Amino acid sequence: IARCQSQLEEFGGARETYAAMTSLFRGFYTKRAEEELVALDAKLAKVAELEKSLAAEGEDKEKTMLLFDLALTYRGLNCTKKAIRQYERIQSLQIDERFQKQARRFAEELR
Repeated sequence: IARCQSQLEEFGGARETYAAMTSLFRGFYTKRAEEELVALDAKLAKVAELEKSLAAEGEDKEKTMLLFDLALTYRGLNCTKKAIRQYERIQSLQIDERFQKQARRFAEELR
């Protein structure tokens, strides 16, 4: 359920589900829920950090690497649509064609 909530970008709900699992279950499932909650928080912090860096960056070459990192982080959150959007943003930049091709390929793989 928490993963589906994350896919729907309902991160608050995902956090609540993981937190509920830690109190409802024991052993393996509690540990797993705790680990997933820590990972979710870390990925959301990374998204915020990357978005902040992107807003401050003016060079397309630097934006490219930040966008690849952001897309990868969204993939880790199971947010496929947001990951695809980042790959599409890369394709619109004035950069080396090989980076645009790579972004196009990654986007197609997710579709």
